[in-house]
Amino acid sequence: MIRSLSISHLGPHVATRLALPVGASEDGKTRPVPCTIRGPSMAGKSTISDAVTMALWGCDTFGSSMSLDALSGERGEVVLTLSSGTRVRRALSRR
Repeated sequence: MIRSLSISHLGPHVATRLALPVGASEDGKTRPVPCTIRGPSMAGKSTISDAVTMALWGCDTFGSSMSLDALSGERGEVVLTLSSGTRVRRALSRR
């Protein structure tokens, strides 16, 4: 389960950090809580799914290499933190 996502200089996300909600069930186990990502056109909603895909598989949601056109600076970075405590970090650079 994804606990948090940090996106730097990717699409419209200059420095975005999302902490996703979790809840507990009656047996005390952590359960994901449904959440919605919404906003106006071109706000970066699709970039969030691209960032998760990039962190996990190193490509965009279509299976292609991430385009440097997606960068809003010289270097972009995605850090994905899972409920196991595992942190996955991927970076893109124009250099």
